[in-house]
Amino acid sequence: SSSSSVHVSALAFHPSSKYLAVGLTSGVVLVYSSSSSPSSSFSSLTSSFSGHLGGINDLAWASASSSCVASASDDTTIRVWCVETSKCIQILRGHTHFVFTVAYNLPRGHVLASGSFDETVRLWDARTGDEVRVLPAHSDPVTAVSFSDDGALLATSSRDGCVRLWNAESGRCLYTLLHEDNNTLTTAAAGAAPAPAPAPAPA
Repeated sequence: SSSSSVHVSALAFHPSSKYLAVGLTSGVVLVYSSSSSPSSSFSSLTSSFSGHLGGINDLAWASASSSCVASASDDTTIRVWCVETSKCIQILRGHTHFVFTVAYNLPRGHVLASGSFDETVRLWDARTGDEVRVLPAHSDPVTAVSFSDDGALLATSSRDGCVRLWNAESGRCLYTLLHEDNNTLTTAAAGAAPAPAPAPAPA
């Protein structure tokens, strides 16, 4: 295929399996729906959302009772789309580089975390669009963010080889797991306050 071809770059099922969101490298988000059982075909295109100026890297649904889906993009923004109204209801601005990953805190459906190539993790109130907190989480691009099922913990990972666990409410770093020489993760620190990660040692 040619370099200008549009590709699928992200997927996310709705928690109820009613919807399937599809992100494209063109910046478009498509939402397909299943009108009967979750195992039936997702042949109905319910929504097509345009607005991003860069490709979609990740998608996340707000909750099982919500029709809102968030999209993380190369254009440095996160957009929140409402399937029921077919509208963009929030544009979250603050990152200074590609936004690679996004996740909702499902027990607190309005809280959203995002990770970026700008090395930060940001917490948002998706209802208002306000940036709640910036975590100077890593010393390389952030590759993933994930909340625990109870919403109390936030895990972040990065190309710097670290996995960090945070108190989702206070933003306090609780543990740092360090991946060294392709061996298993080991606990490197505990109870540390959030602070910029140390610069990598010179080669």
